[in-house]
Amino acid sequence: AQRKDALLQAARGRLPEQVLLCTCNRTEWIAAGAADISESFPDLLRLHLAIEPEILREHFYIYHGEEALHHLCRVAAGLDSMVTGETQILGQLKDAFESAITSGYAGAQLQRSYQRLLTVAKSVRHETAIGHGAVSVSSVAVQLAKQIFAHFDDKVVLLVGAGEMCELAAQAFTELGVTQIRVVNRDPARGQSLAQRFGGQYFPLTQLAEALTSADIVLSSTASPTPIITHGIVQQAMKLRHGRPLFLIDIAMPRDIEEAVASLAQVYLYNLDDLQRLVADNLRERAKEGEKAEQLLQVRLKEVLAGSGEEIGPLITSLRDRVNRLEHQELDKLFRRHPHWSEAERDQVERSVNLILNRVLHDP
Repeated sequence: AQRKDALLQAARGRLPEQVLLCTCNRTEWIAAGAADISESFPDLLRLHLAIEPEILREHFYIYHGEEALHHLCRVAAGLDSMVTGETQILGQLKDAFESAITSGYAGAQLQRSYQRLLTVAKSVRHETAIGHGAVSVSSVAVQLAKQIFAHFDDKVVLLVGAGEMCELAAQAFTELGVTQIRVVNRDPARGQSLAQRFGGQYFPLTQLAEALTSADIVLSSTASPTPIITHGIVQQAMKLRHGRPLFLIDIAMPRDIEEAVASLAQVYLYNLDDLQRLVADNLRERAKEGEKAEQLLQVRLKEVLAGSGEEIGPLITSLRDRVNRLEHQELDKLFRRHPHWSEAERDQVERSVNLILNRVLHDP
């Protein structure tokens, strides 16, 4: 953060307006109001980051005018990311612009550009399925659970392990409506910490069989060199479950759950290979949707630029943002009233509502 602020301060004399976007795999410097910025950026990077000129030439690119805005719209929509359609970049871009505006680095020109790229990016995300389909192992695990269970408010989720993957899964299950999360972990401090964060219950590893007896969904991700959920432990738990099915997800490497467990009646076991196949399928679908998103982005950007008078542009953006907020609020209420709806049914409703609103908004 200190280095970023130092760069912005150093560039202030050359660049009247500027935003610096820094993520784990990209650095983008967005500027307006300078006569010629082609030399400014490389010079500043050489001076303040001690980057060799040949390295800069290999990795540096620069866009001007509408080409630059088009690039930023692609970035915001997730079309320029390593994982097509990922949503994190839009939040990072928003943070960069909001920080620059608050700090006085970004003025009227970049604020208008910011509103334009948000309008285009949100339109692309809402009108295509570019962000649909889980692409992380923990989110795919939740996607699998949604295919098996119609609702989650009465389900018990057991997490075996207390690492990052279990934490992400706990968050995803909580968002689905799960209120009973239990944690089994070898380290009591870490296990209790994760359980408390989600209002759950901690079990020591010695009580694994007991915890399995009351669980509906089990996600295991430990660093154990040998399986800790064995055929015998699950068989013992199933005798006490009176025919209730048990859904097991093993995302550990090496495996936490013995393969023989899958042979037991009413036991459904998925491992990391199954999940990675689903991730690959979802990525392929996103790539197909990406072509449609690229075409839509071109259309929406032309519309925004054609009708973006200085006075009416912010009004249009404000109207669309307000309608989008209302749309999300009402859809959230609707989906909470119908927790049994499948993801496909929810997507169909969301697309229909979005299509109607876009048609209504088009004339204004």
